[in-house]
Amino acid sequence: MSFPLAIDALFVCYGFLLTYSLWQPALKPQDIEINVISLIVRNYIRLCLPLLLFFGIVLLLPLIASGPFWGDLLEGPISKCRDNAAAYFGMYSNFLDVEEQCFPHLWFVSCLAQLTLVGIFLSLILSRSSSLFWKINMALPLSHFGSYAAGMLAGIWIARKEYHRTRMCLGAIGWIACLGILYALQVVLFNSKDGSFDAYSSAIFAAIHRTAFALCVSWVIVACSFGLGGFVNAIFSWRVFDPLFRLSYYAYIFHFLVIAFITSIAREHLSYSHLELILRASSYTTATFFIVYFLYLLLEMPLGSLKIALCPQRASRIEVTPLNNFNTHKSDFLSKNSSIEGTCKLWSITETHNGVSY
Repeated sequence: MSFPLAIDALFVCYGFLLTYSLWQPALKPQDIEINVISLIVRNYIRLCLPLLLFFGIVLLLPLIASGPFWGDLLEGPISKCRDNAAAYFGMYSNFLDVEEQCFPHLWFVSCLAQLTLVGIFLSLILSRSSSLFWKINMALPLSHFGSYAAGMLAGIWIARKEYHRTRMCLGAIGWIACLGILYALQVVLFNSKDGSFDAYSSAIFAAIHRTAFALCVSWVIVACSFGLGGFVNAIFSWRVFDPLFRLSYYAYIFHFLVIAFITSIAREHLSYSHLELILRASSYTTATFFIVYFLYLLLEMPLGSLKIALCPQRASRIEVTPLNNFNTHKSDFLSKNSSIEGTCKLWSITETHNGVSY
């Protein structure tokens, strides 16, 4: 039931949100305002707050729970969390050895923070020079940067979509290529389960499979935004996915703790079957989202309201002023004694966006 490529879909989404939030409000690429310090601080706080809440709950668990498997599953990880907390809040825990990491899934937070830091500086470079961006993108050998960069490029493309036109034939080619790549990835994974791949083929697959999957996810986002999604767009536009996406980061951080906690306090043996796995996966998912919903209400929503109150966004202002007001006279050809008077006004329209007037 494991699907390791699913984590790259999260990298695509976060890379997309980074660039789309910067490019979409700007009327022109030259007008993009990137405050590097502000972006770094905001993203660090956004990533650290759920992590801080997670560590607080982890340190309180020994006071309220116990079980036959408690020492095997949670006692060691909790002590490692206490000893290596600086690495997690310093966002370099993914460089720790496996024996030093408390929970195996928290590497994602540090990796996302590092890619976000790189993405902020690349966004600054891309807003100035696109050719330099491509050189840096090709030179960075990070495992998940291809996924993050695919999301960034999708965000820029969609934010500037009024300057791009897409045709149905391009959409059909894109969907065929997307489905073909996804099918090829699954076939290769299935055929390599017995370890029959040689070292050369394994190296090539390891180098490109994450980026290929990320490009497929990015294509789904772009196609749905340009009206080429069809029923896929109708499914993903379902309103129930909006709160689930808002809770996805919290759910990722807390889901492993939920599974480990339920397993560690079990008082009897578990009989595994396919039906049992489906029921347990469904119950774990439901319990995780139920818990993180209340944590989101407790922490994220009050801080979001405080941020809006302390840092209001500057809205666009449009000023309309008349330049002149003059009368025109037109003689009647049938009767020279009569005339028709009309009023004509020319208007000056000035739009101010983020301090820049147009």
